[in-house]
Amino acid sequence: MENPKIDPARLPELHTAASQLLAALELNELIDCTLQAAIKLTHGARAFIQFPDHSLYAFPQLTAEIEQSFGTALEGLTRDAARNRQGTLIADSRDDPRFAAEPLATLFTARTLLIVPLQARNEFLGALIVDRATSPEVFTAADLATLTFFAGWAALAMRSAQSPRREAAFMAEVAHELAHPLTSIKGYTDLLLKKLLGPLNAKQVEFLETVSLSTNQMRDLLNDLLDIGRLETRRLRLEIESIDLREYAKQVVGHLRPDILNKRQTVTLPVDPIPPVQADLQRLVQVMTLLLDNAIKYTPGEGKIDVSIEVLDSFAKVFVRDTGIGIESQDQPRIFQKWFRSADPVVREHPGNGLNLYIAKHLIELMGGAIGFESAPGQGSTFWFTLPLADPDSSAKS
Repeated sequence: MENPKIDPARLPELHTAASQLLAALELNELIDCTLQAAIKLTHGARAFIQFPDHSLYAFPQLTAEIEQSFGTALEGLTRDAARNRQGTLIADSRDDPRFAAEPLATLFTARTLLIVPLQARNEFLGALIVDRATSPEVFTAADLATLTFFAGWAALAMRSAQSPRREAAFMAEVAHELAHPLTSIKGYTDLLLKKLLGPLNAKQVEFLETVSLSTNQMRDLLNDLLDIGRLETRRLRLEIESIDLREYAKQVVGHLRPDILNKRQTVTLPVDPIPPVQADLQRLVQVMTLLLDNAIKYTPGEGKIDVSIEVLDSFAKVFVRDTGIGIESQDQPRIFQKWFRSADPVVREHPGNGLNLYIAKHLIELMGGAIGFESAPGQGSTFWFTLPLADPDSSAKS
């Protein structure tokens, strides 16, 4: 599927829409999510999906009688989309000969429309159609590009919904489709922000920084999707080695230092020597970064975060304690579930996709350890994980 050129300013909306697709992978949910997202992304009034088997889905929903009329009317548009495999913008249906005959003439009078194929790779799944009713505002080329881009993700999700490993398959597909355009957008944005192509005014810098932030968020989502796909299909390869936990805890805190200073927080680290553990260095740093980043986010300014390590038999146990907002009791059983995010407004102030703790749990378990937490609302949280010692006998020697 060729990726259309989208307006970078629409990346935040596309990021939200993609996250919603990922959270609803049953086919009926996916269809409903696709229709509603199509309307939001284009500011349309109605959205339809017509499949080659003549089944029709609409949002808002139609009565049975009207649905039959629309189903008949849209069959020709679906055939055109299947043949052309390109998105189409119709500025005014009265100027298109296809809308001169019934029932299209009655159902789409004086309307602007977008018609895009739902295709996964080279497989045509159906047509996605959006209109703006009798609004005088006409769809733009940017609307068409945005909807075409989104339709590619929706098609991948629908195709993957038929697979026993549908979620992992969809994640792999989305990651593949996102990688190239995201790299291009990020590269050009950074080039502009460095002012290598000329000076920028304050408003241009502000807009580009917003685009840069959105691409970073999408990059993080992409990396999470890749990790989950590898974890759930058991294709993640680890390089287990002997690692100094205390040293890398210090390095992670150093990497997060700007955020810590910005909130005037205090972070304490273990002082006493700790026997080395056996783990994959990259994945250990990933887990420690995630837990410390969470603690920084959800701990108010001037709060305290403490990192400590204990040796228990043949394992080392790492604790990350904070004086943050804590976790509501109803949320605690779901904290390691995929896609879960608390409805707490304080949590929702911070960007996230509900994947980090799910990934951390699987990584720690894959390295032979365990992970858990203790928390109370308003009293902070303590997340912990264990990893096997590189030399189990070293605990007795230390």
